[in-house]
Amino acid sequence: MALIHRSPFGESGLLPNLINSFFDESWPFFELPATTGRGFRPAVEVQETDSSFIIRAEVPGMKKEDLSIEVKGHSLVLSGEKRERREEKGPGTFRSEIQYGAFERSFSLGEPINPDEIDAEFKDGVLTITVPKREREKRQAIEIKGE
Repeated sequence: MALIHRSPFGESGLLPNLINSFFDESWPFFELPATTGRGFRPAVEVQETDSSFIIRAEVPGMKKEDLSIEVKGHSLVLSGEKRERREEKGPGTFRSEIQYGAFERSFSLGEPINPDEIDAEFKDGVLTITVPKREREKRQAIEIKGE
């Protein structure tokens, strides 16, 4: 009789995969639930450098006037609306895979944000938001007086 080794987590390693996906998607940023339902939701890329956080959002077919960036505590909130643009010439559309609608995406950066230092650039349907990090406070030794 041969011994067969079985993993307690199953052959696919489901539990380790779930744990890894939690940290991959949640750390160091986590996204708060969107306040809008189904519809358009821009794809984003979040990057952390030594000096800043960089958020890139793909917003094809939108203008910068359709977008809004706000700071709420430790979070940066990107919102906007992708409006449907249809021309009523000729036969109607029989299939559309383009999503439209209002959206809101929130990103917790884990530290206070200074709105005056945030830079946002819109080019070729991509919004790039650069949030500089605050310089960490340095420890200072305090002299203890007395005996």
